[in-house]
Amino acid sequence: MTTVVFKFNIGDTVNILDANDISGRIACMLHNAKGNNEYQVVWWSDGKRQVEWLYEWELETNEKGKSGGRVCA
Repeated sequence: MTTVVFKFNIGDTVNILDANDISGRIACMLHNAKGNNEYQVVWWSDGKRQVEWLYEWELETNEKGKSGGRVCA
């Protein structure tokens, strides 16, 4: 069994790097077969709900919506 440390937790508000002024919420977390953490991020744009899987290095903490990371074993 391997312990996995996630930087973000479900429900956290994050900013998407390299995307001007887009912030979203973590809806799901995944540790993939290649050993990378991925996060399903949800946000609204022009009245439409957007959903994307993003890598941890594509996101940054949005301090107003941070609840802390998570360790999974």
